[in-house]
Amino acid sequence: MSKAINLGGAKKKSISQMAKRQEKEGTEKKEEKREKKLPRSGDVAFDENEVGKVIKELKVVTPNSLASQLNVRVGVAKRILDSLESKGQVKLVAGSNRLRIYSLS
Repeated sequence: MSKAINLGGAKKKSISQMAKRQEKEGTEKKEEKREKKLPRSGDVAFDENEVGKVIKELKVVTPNSLASQLNVRVGVAKRILDSLESKGQVKLVAGSNRLRIYSLS
């Protein structure tokens, strides 16, 4: 009267089936490898003449106003203003860590 109770579940695959599966997964992963992205550098390439024209038109410059005028992201505009400040072309008038206000020097 004692029967073995089978609780169900997935059937164990044979050795040849497992080997085929591993082979198939190995080839798929090789195809899925993507190109590595190059690390970004802090330097930003921009046209100084175009930036100079925009800054001369405005009394004060914020990263947001520069980004909207040049059609770039705000982070790029921040880097442009930082590089211009280090060159002495603009100076920081007021600011906090959220907002910086620059003027033409």
